[in-house]
Amino acid sequence: MGFGITEENLVAYEPVPVADTFVTGMLPVEDLGGLFRITLFSDRRDAAGGTERMIVSRLLMSRQTLESWSLAVFKALGEAEQRAGLAQH
Repeated sequence: MGFGITEENLVAYEPVPVADTFVTGMLPVEDLGGLFRITLFSDRRDAAGGTERMIVSRLLMSRQTLESWSLAVFKALGEAEQRAGLAQH
């Protein structure tokens, strides 16, 4: 996804259902020399009652895609914060 792509002109299709994955955190982003790997995990209880981190997804993306993704996340967070602020008034 490049910087010129907006929600209005983005077209994607899902030929088979892709399940949503709930995550509670991520490991440090890895630079693989042109690609970046984001490893996501979910915390879960182990048999002893403790917590363990289970890797549930790994994403590989170009620098341009990572930058675009990061900007989109910050935009969504700002909009959510603004909506929450408006709801409090």
